[in-house]
Amino acid sequence: MNYLTMQGDSLHVFCLPEWSVDSGVRLAVRKAEQEGRSIRYIEPTAKQLCAACPLDVKPCSWLPCPYVGEVA
Repeated sequence: MNYLTMQGDSLHVFCLPEWSVDSGVRLAVRKAEQEGRSIRYIEPTAKQLCAACPLDVKPCSWLPCPYVGEVA
């Protein structure tokens, strides 16, 4: 899953489930810090999280949902 994007001189991290344990994210954040770039952590809304869900049927009534914690 893609958790990162660059906007100008800033690294944007989209905080989807498990973003913080992704080795690529940790490496990119460390590199951005070393380069003095700003880092923006973006907390998605429940609707955005549901859109990122790998299940084909939405809302799926999967509780507790690891993406939103409830039905979106």
